[in-house]
Amino acid sequence: MSLLAPPVARRHSNAPRDEDMTALASARSVIVVRCDGERLAILVPAVPVTRVAVRSIGAEVDLRELRAALEDARVGVRFAIVGPERTVYAARAEIRRAGGLDSEIAIRVTDRDARVVLCAHCRERTPLDGPTGSVIACAGCGLRLVANEHFSRSHAAYLGHKVDAETPR
Repeated sequence: MSLLAPPVARRHSNAPRDEDMTALASARSVIVVRCDGERLAILVPAVPVTRVAVRSIGAEVDLRELRAALEDARVGVRFAIVGPERTVYAARAEIRRAGGLDSEIAIRVTDRDARVVLCAHCRERTPLDGPTGSVIACAGCGLRLVANEHFSRSHAAYLGHKVDAETPR
């Protein structure tokens, strides 16, 4: 008889997880980013609030309003992003490129089935409306890709590779 529990099979993934909203607690001002028309209410401290909208267009995201707000952003600003995963993480990547820190960004994902797959073969981005592990056709090279669990925060996309990439020829 063993007192040890059997090992638990863990799934290793760097896929995005729910993130809390504590980044807003120390805000001097807040930029609320609403993705794809999301109307979920976000409680923010009693500080100046700027509201911007970003919209996804296929696998791309229109970030013009966010970029304009980032140009005027000052020290102490915090970001609250709400909406579908595909658009939220594209907005987060833009904030990071502009110098924002993870500790300054609060995220609320409302739809986890709206994803983007980055083709490892041609670097094209293809929208995926479904779970990781799905097979899709690349919008660039046409290869059948498996949407991996591996997520790139800087590209705001899951890695996709050829379905039979590991199969010897």
